[in-house]
Amino acid sequence: RLQTAKVVASQALRVTWDGFEICSCLMKEYEFAVLCDPSISSSKISVFHSTGLDTSAVITNGLVRSQLCNSSFQVQVRGWDECGLSSTATTTSIEFISYDAPRIVSIVDGNQATEDLDFSGNLSVLSATAIVEGCSDSCTFRCGLGVFPFSFGIAGLSGDWTVGIEWAAFDEPRAVVQCVFPVTLEEGGTYFSSLVIEYGDQELISSSNGVVIDSTPPLAGQVTVSIRDDFQSTVPVFVTSDSTLNVSWTRFHEPESGPCSFTVLIVASCEMDTWSQRLGSQAVLPGITDRVLVPLTPEHKLSHGATPCICVEAVNKASLSVHSCVRLEVDDAAPTSGTVTDGLQGFDAECQLSDSAVMASWHGFDSQLSPIILFEWAAGTCSFCTDIVERTKVSASTSSVQLELKQALSVNQVVWTSVRATNAAGLSAEAASNGVRIAC
Repeated sequence: RLQTAKVVASQALRVTWDGFEICSCLMKEYEFAVLCDPSISSSKISVFHSTGLDTSAVITNGLVRSQLCNSSFQVQVRGWDECGLSSTATTTSIEFISYDAPRIVSIVDGNQATEDLDFSGNLSVLSATAIVEGCSDSCTFRCGLGVFPFSFGIAGLSGDWTVGIEWAAFDEPRAVVQCVFPVTLEEGGTYFSSLVIEYGDQELISSSNGVVIDSTPPLAGQVTVSIRDDFQSTVPVFVTSDSTLNVSWTRFHEPESGPCSFTVLIVASCEMDTWSQRLGSQAVLPGITDRVLVPLTPEHKLSHGATPCICVEAVNKASLSVHSCVRLEVDDAAPTSGTVTDGLQGFDAECQLSDSAVMASWHGFDSQLSPIILFEWAAGTCSFCTDIVERTKVSASTSSVQLELKQALSVNQVVWTSVRATNAAGLSAEAASNGVRIAC
């Protein structure tokens, strides 16, 4: 026994069945086939499609067409039990109203069928894109725009539209319809696009979810760039051509169409006339809103002395953007080494009476482009060793005395001091003393 639902706009037909009796064996599966009415058209060899144990099937336009049926067909269902026995039931003749009755699959705000915009930053043009199936050349498309769904008070039933045809599943024709509305829009207003399809004496209509107008870009924030956590931020920020930049930002604000998405850009210069010369970009993953590491690579083509700019671009959901930038300066030249002496104020002692302190002074370290911002010194039982005094930061000082030693000093022991100078780009140079004898 078969039941059929009402055929609506010839899009699909659901067929259900029951009453297949089970004797001694359990029911294994059901299968169905489309049979053309032999009195109207000649059918291809029927192909049965399994539904497992489901007792319903959806008959599409494409499935009927694949059997070369004209306007009338039947559906036959066959039930199999586990003993290999079957029984069949067939519907009466079913007539589709029209193979080409259309259906509006979707309508979205924007000019991409795959993306539905919630916000737009354009005060003079709105667009909507719809996907339509099952429409023939006899269809007429009309577009409308209003402040409510299915309303046309702003743009009426008019608009520019273009149609491109592609083929979807089941050989159904699919059209992409785009509506463009050159109108004056209000900031903060919500607008709904509608599409009307006329075919014969019938009409279909569908409306978008609506788009909010936000023509105000986000508020610019503050960007900080560093190459080491122990370096203070400077302007410009000195880097090498292969530095890894710690880029952080705050105070970007979007009250309407937020939250923003962020992209870190590397541009050739901070000057406005060359700002568009992008050397690289790195999109920030969703959920990361204030910090990212950006490695500089040879692909950025940064050379010694270059002054690129690193910018954080914030884009709101209306596709409006704002940038905040920090100027960089590339320094690939390490500092030149200086002189380290075993004593204070440049005095180089050959021996010292104290066995409880180590002292050193240094001079002559230089960096041509970026300044030297950090000195570190150490002392040990060999040149550049650190087993007596651990490497210690002394900022910009040029001498130091250490009373707390890692090991006691002995008579006639020789101690060497060493210094490492680091410039603002993170490059360093080292030098060691010629050694001092203890308690000589």
